[in-house]
Amino acid sequence: MTKPRLTGVGGGNAFASASLSWEYVASNKDLARRVVIYLEDRRVLTEARTREDFEECRLSANDIRHWLTLEIMNVKSGGHLEGVLKRMRSASTSFVSAAGKDSESFKRDHSHFQACLQAYRDAVGREIGELAVHYRVDVGVELAAIIPPPDPRPFV
Repeated sequence: MTKPRLTGVGGGNAFASASLSWEYVASNKDLARRVVIYLEDRRVLTEARTREDFEECRLSANDIRHWLTLEIMNVKSGGHLEGVLKRMRSASTSFVSAAGKDSESFKRDHSHFQACLQAYRDAVGREIGELAVHYRVDVGVELAAIIPPPDPRPFV
């Protein structure tokens, strides 16, 4: 749900009234939901590992990286959501860097690709789980599959 944010106050004189200016901005829950919906359609996160294409995965992760950068500009600086989005962006950057130009590194070593893909999905999955719990956002079945199980250790 969008929330109004005061953006300006206008003054008047003895014969005119004052005015207020409002801007409607998305709540963090709305932004978190938008992120989850966007990621539900990204094959690098949901496609079966045996059907993944090196270059398509690299390009998809790079698209996610760019998109998250735009979303980060819409959230409150220093807040919880910004941290989650930055960690997802960092994981995307790491995956793209590991692939190398035109995914050459992945093409040379399929096991390296599989390890990087799993690490990427694990990192993003943790953050999606955080969004789902913290903002009470529903996650589609395919994307939910990369959310790791909760830590079974009791709180100490």
